Parts: sequence; C-alpha cells; structure tokens
Amino acid sequence: MSLQASSRWNYTWYRPPNASEACDVHITRIVPEDAGFCVQWADVQDGETAASGKEPQRYCVGWRPLEDGGDAGELFVAGECCHVSGLRNGADYSVTVGRVSTGTSSDGVPNSNASGTPNETSDDALSSGSVSEPRLVRCGQMVGSVVDYLHPKDDAFRFSGQYLASPSIAKLPSGALMVSMDVFTWRGAQNLTLLFVSQDEGRTWNFVTELMPCLWGRLFMHDGSLYMLGMSCEYGDLLIGRSTDEGRTWSTPTVLFRGSGNADVGGFHKAPMPVVHVGSRLVTGVDYGSWETGFANSLLVADATGDLLDPCVWRLSQLCTADQRPQELRHVAALEGNAVVGPDGVMRNMLRLQMDGSEPRFGKALMLKATGPDCAGLRFEGLSDFNGGSNSKFEIVYDELSKTYLALANEITDPDLPTARNILSLMVSRDLKTFRTAARVVDLSDCDPAWVAAQYPSFIVDNDDLLVVSRTAMNGADSYHNSNAITFHGVKDFRALL
Repeated sequence: MSLQASSRWNYTWYRPPNASEACDVHITRIVPEDAGFCVQWADVQDGETAASGKEPQRYCVGWRPLEDGGDAGELFVAGECCHVSGLRNGADYSVTVGRVSTGTSSDGVPNSNASGTPNETSDDALSSGSVSEPRLVRCGQMVGSVVDYLHPKDDAFRFSGQYLASPSIAKLPSGALMVSMDVFTWRGAQNLTLLFVSQDEGRTWNFVTELMPCLWGRLFMHDGSLYMLGMSCEYGDLLIGRSTDEGRTWSTPTVLFRGSGNADVGGFHKAPMPVVHVGSRLVTGVDYGSWETGFANSLLVADATGDLLDPCVWRLSQLCTADQRPQELRHVAALEGNAVVGPDGVMRNMLRLQMDGSEPRFGKALMLKATGPDCAGLRFEGLSDFNGGSNSKFEIVYDELSKTYLALANEITDPDLPTARNILSLMVSRDLKTFRTAARVVDLSDCDPAWVAAQYPSFIVDNDDLLVVSRTAMNGADSYHNSNAITFHGVKDFRALL
C-alpha cells in the first residue's frame, strides 16, 4: 500500500516506512510496579467501535519471562489499560496485547472451546494481525510516579534510540500536566520525543503523541499556547512548534537555525533548559560545538510580542568561547546554561562546569553576564559556589514570593565520586553566588551511583508546590547515564523548606 506524505510534526505513533505490516494495537506505555507492571495501549480500530456504540473491545494481555524461573500468563480485559501483579521483582518479561476476536464467550475464551484454559486458547481468541509488537519490562519498585519507562533491551524505538532522557514539564490551561522526553543512544539517530499527560496532578499518566524529529525539547506556555523548543537531532537544527489543543496536535516546526548534525565538527547543543519571560523577551540558553570540539555558549532571544513561529523574531547572541575565560578554566567544558536574571536586573547564563577532570572535581558553576542591548553578547563573570553546579545538568528558577533562586541539582556527598547523580536536591540562593541545600527531592544515596541516578531535572513552580521530572536510572538500567525511566516528583509547600 502506498504512503501519503505528511507535513505534521506529531504522530499517533511513528512507524518507519520499511516497518512490517502495521498492527492496529500498539503498546503506548509500560511501566514497572512492585511485583508486577502496568501496560497501556491504543487501538486504531477501537475508536470506530466506540463511535458505533458497540460493546467495549476486549483484549488479551500476555506475558512471558525472558529467562527461566517465572511463569507465563495472560489476562482478558476490556479497555486499554491493565495492571498485572503477582510476578517476581527483578524478573524481565516480554509483554504483548492482542484484540480478542468476535464470537468469544464473556470470559474471553473462544466459544468453540469454552472449557479450555486461557493459555491453551488465547491464540485462537485473537483477531488476525491485531497483536502488538512485544515490549519488555522488569518488575520492581521505582521512585516517584513513573511517567514512562523503557527497558534497556527493548527495541521499540530502535530507529531513534533505547534510553529515555531530556524530561520537560509544563502545566496546561486546563490544569493538566504535560511531560516530554526523548529517546537516545550513543551515535544513534536520536530524533524522537514522546509526550504524556496527567489529569490528576501527576499520579497517573497517559500517552498523547510523538514528535518526530525532536530531541532535547523544552515545553513552555506562552499566550495560551503550548510550545516545544527542540532540535532535529543531536547537533542538528534548532526547531520550534506550537500546539493550540494542549499537545494533541502540533504545527509543522519552524527551523530557527541550521546545525551540522555532526559531533565531529560540532553543531547546536541544548538540554531542555528553562525559557524565561523577561519584559518583552523570551530567553533561553543554547550552546554550539560538541564534546569533541568544545562548546561555545550563547543566549537565544525572541520578541515575545511577535509570532514565535516566525524566524524573524528570534536571534542568537554572539557566541562566548572558552578562550574568553581565565587560562585555568579554558580546558573545562561549560554547557547547558540557565538564562536567569541576576539581583541587579541583568541577564546571566549560568552553566554546568565539567570539573571531574580538574581540581577541585566539583562544587562550582560558571557564570556569564549578558552584554549590550537585548543580550547581544556574553562575557565571563566568575564562578559560583554551588554543590550541584558541575558535572551534570541543573536548573534554576527565580521565585518571586520568596525572593529566592531555586535550583534542582545533583548534590555530591562523596568527593571521590564527583559525577554521582543519585541525590537530587533542592538548593537555594539569594545572590546566585552561593547555594545551600534545602531538601533532598530524590535520595538514592544507598544505591550504587554507577547504576542508579535521578538526574537532568526539569521543574516548575505551581503555587506553593514544585513539580519536578527526573531522568531516572534504576531497577536494571543500562547504567546511571543510560536511564530507563522518567519519573515525576511533587514537593508540597516548598517555601517552608527555605
């Protein structure tokens, strides 16, 4: 069958043109639980069934262990979500969902063999071509509320990657929460972003859509619309797109700046850093370069009164290169900067300083100060004392009510482990020069930091609470860096901690 060309940015789910014959049933979310798992799916045909007023479609959820020592099983359910319990923590399972064919009894067993057990009859009960591709899950407890999970050996997104990263969170006009994440692997295509929504303040999550191509994306609200500022791929093009229906559908993305897409020569680089609304401008931090070539730092600035999908309202400040720093800091990578207004009202770019190969090996962040009208350039200002400002992404937001700078960062407690990311802490400052720890949001200090992490936080202030998402590695992740989950964490009445 021929394929229709598309100008969309979002896909119900993306399938490469050379994929095997499309299946109507698609697992959209599978997450570990204590002694079990939760699986959610979508069915193209089910929407037609629901619209026709017929009985809800029934499905068979089947699982089998990847290694000896566990039992295979299945459940027949109505709807598009199922919780499976009674399994073994630490065990890996392959999971499929299939649409049950018509002509079955009420318990899901085919009428022709109503006395048979489900395991013996399920193949006959499933509609032809309606069984999802298998997904993998490892049973076990996780921290926080799991937005989404990807087993390190699950190849569902092999065209983009196999690990989850770059979380971003926004609160929608309806009050719902939306979280984005991308799928990466070293030297992979890295061009897929997944969107999930919560209607109950982060307790449960549901798949919304996918953005392709999109990496390192940041969600933000502006004038009642939801925006995604991201990239086409690692070191690729800077993109922006808009949704006017709370993330369900998206405009064709606008290319703001072209990148090389090549780590050997360098290109645009950005984590999902905050987009700050200051006066008539929107400002965020952007880098150019790569780990191979080194990074130069910049601010991306937009006229907030214009159409954000018009490239003419955006401009990039002059790049600030490493040779503009003191000699002893020129060999140290600085990246993933936070645009933040200082106490003097001047914009800064506060950056992660990769100190693990230096002495000391952690505890500082790099500060650049905007120069000229409308942030035309940046110059080196100094270093901040900040346990969390080095070796991993951190995020800073100014809280007007407490007159305090809030930071979510990885706190280092062992000087011999300067790259550990297993403690995610709320830190505070009055002047951006010194920070202190106010509370630990995720404390996995009893776990091996080589395998466990809560890192790359994104957060927003929501009245008296902080809403935090983390790139989390635990429960059998490939490594602390190659994370297998995005988790949500709410910090109630956070100002009492300050």
